[in-house]
Amino acid sequence: MRTPTLVLLLVAIAMAGSACGGSTCDAPVGCLRAGRVAGTCQCQEWETVRVETVPIKFVVVSVVYRGIGNATWLTYGWSLGSDTLPASASELGARFRAVFRSRVDGSERAALMANADLGAGFPGPLHLVTPGTADVLLAWGDGKGNGSANGFGSTLDAPGTSEDVVTVWTNPTLTVTTNYAGEKVATWSWTSVGGCFWPVQLDCEGPHFAAIPVQVLDGTRPPGDTYTAQFLATLTDAERTTILSYHPLYDPPSRDPATLASDPRFLPLGPAEVHEGGASWPSTTWTPCAGTLGDDHFEILHQAESPPSYNVGDVLVLQHSVLSKDAVCQAEKPGISLATSTPACSVSADVYLDRMFGTLLFVPGSVAPSCTRPAP
Repeated sequence: MRTPTLVLLLVAIAMAGSACGGSTCDAPVGCLRAGRVAGTCQCQEWETVRVETVPIKFVVVSVVYRGIGNATWLTYGWSLGSDTLPASASELGARFRAVFRSRVDGSERAALMANADLGAGFPGPLHLVTPGTADVLLAWGDGKGNGSANGFGSTLDAPGTSEDVVTVWTNPTLTVTTNYAGEKVATWSWTSVGGCFWPVQLDCEGPHFAAIPVQVLDGTRPPGDTYTAQFLATLTDAERTTILSYHPLYDPPSRDPATLASDPRFLPLGPAEVHEGGASWPSTTWTPCAGTLGDDHFEILHQAESPPSYNVGDVLVLQHSVLSKDAVCQAEKPGISLATSTPACSVSADVYLDRMFGTLLFVPGSVAPSCTRPAP
């Protein structure tokens, strides 16, 4: 049985602990709501101190390469296959995040993604993959017969980069919310007026994407339509160079294709060959990751700074990583069918999988003289 003196002593100790803040959890400056987590007082909601719109002109969401053989077809998305399109179960698009780099010390802070979808239907133009990353999908498949597919044909036996295309989101907007603790949240949307560039200049009903040949971007040939020309007229030379840098052979310009084998962005698949009457190619099955994607170990495959013409005190950097529409990675298989109709033509190439966009890249080796190729 406790003595009165011991009871009084325990009460005094409890009251002292309470007076010293042992049982209270006061919100610090800039905190709207505080509470205890695992016995520790923590701020659970910080005050918003700044909301700004970043004047971002574009987001690169795909680079599509052409296969060897002038009757070749590549397919991305979900397709049972047909006389034209080979069967496929894959994804086409890009997964990225917004990172803010301090102008003072170079430290970086990734922004959480606020919105999960920018359009009707699943998965929609913009889809959350992890809390800090989203993807834009141009074609996709879920392995159960649901999805869409895009097919890409070749007109030359050894096209090089002449028929490669960069797809650009031309009307994005990005709103950045910063709280008292410096945490940032990115909210994506689209410009509703004047940002579509195709085919009629009316209000945009959602995100718009333009497929632009690399030779148009580098000035080798003029745009093939008025609307692409209108979009390109909004860009500076530096912005054109930024878009081109997403194509591996323009990063840096005239890059040696032999360096692709050691680039983590590319997965070597093996050799391919096409000749009159036949062809061979490697398996295109690949898996974006061994388990689950997370924000703690974000694999940066490409990054580009946005124009520093806004006042957030930081530089906005768009970082692209391996493409997957889900955090739990599933096996993917782009469709491939190689063929040529050119007599006596034979072409060999090394085939790579571009993990950033889910597309197949062919690096030609030997090319017979009779094969068609870009004009000099």
